[in-house]
Amino acid sequence: MQPKQVLLHARAVVLSSVVALFATPALVVGAAADSVTAAPLVSAAAPAALPPHPESFYDQVTRGVVRLEHYDIVERAGSDVVEYVGHSDGTGFFLLFGRDLYLATARHITEAKYDLQARVTVQKRGTDENEVIDLHIPHGAWVDHPRGVGVGAGGARVAAVDVAVARVPWPKDRLVKAVGYCPSPCTSGVINQFAQSDPEPPTIALVFGFPLDLGFKLAEQRPMARMGVIAMVAGESFLQSEGVFVEERVRLVDAQMFPGNSGSPMFSYPIGTQGFELLGLITGANESFNYAVAEPVSRIAETLEAVATTAVSATASWHPLDGGDGFPRMKPH
Repeated sequence: MQPKQVLLHARAVVLSSVVALFATPALVVGAAADSVTAAPLVSAAAPAALPPHPESFYDQVTRGVVRLEHYDIVERAGSDVVEYVGHSDGTGFFLLFGRDLYLATARHITEAKYDLQARVTVQKRGTDENEVIDLHIPHGAWVDHPRGVGVGAGGARVAAVDVAVARVPWPKDRLVKAVGYCPSPCTSGVINQFAQSDPEPPTIALVFGFPLDLGFKLAEQRPMARMGVIAMVAGESFLQSEGVFVEERVRLVDAQMFPGNSGSPMFSYPIGTQGFELLGLITGANESFNYAVAEPVSRIAETLEAVATTAVSATASWHPLDGGDGFPRMKPH
């Protein structure tokens, strides 16, 4: 009997056979496209001196890593009340490439034929005040990695690269935390926080995401950290799922993951004063042996460069959390 691998999004599909701060490392902070700072996971127009209360790395992660959700419209017989009940689909995280903002996640999360939303903690420009606003990502806004389903040795099907990215407009007068990307040679002024090469065993990795059903609920969304080790790189399509092989660059990570972790960013560890590096993103896990599967950072970079030049049929948009603009709001869950 083969061990089971689970795609780590909210629907928990089961398969047969997985920045630098000031005083502390920080993610690049950006605001409107005309004022993106060159600093990493830091705020736009960052002061030259240390702020009196610099954000911890985890505080920055709570602003740069988000839970991706969709909602169901619930109508009760005999009532005029309509509720929008939210359901978690997985995890996403922001990227800064050039002067543009992007959101990355696992491709299988975006394949469902419905739109996704995320409640994002942003900082008001010119203040230290945080607020939560909604990001709406239409299904047509996502761009997949250029490599789709292929054919391997002996005619076996090889799965598509499990990475998708959407371009996101800058929210007006708000600062967003993002992981900076600038291919070498870098000319945009953005500090590159992507690892220069894909991680090899036994690199230690730190994963932040939104697993489901942990036995408790929080009034405020917070990503959970998990630590693991890059355990294996096969260099070939080696992991089989119902006759389809996972592509050859994926990494096996010795770390326990849960449904909801798909799309979680994987960072280098330890997080030091010199910052951190993005190593990849989680795409699945094995239930029996407690290992995860991750697409390496090179696949994220390839997708990001593709989306920057690809036309899409829809555009992401920002909305107030209170629903004052008439945009449907999800009922907290």
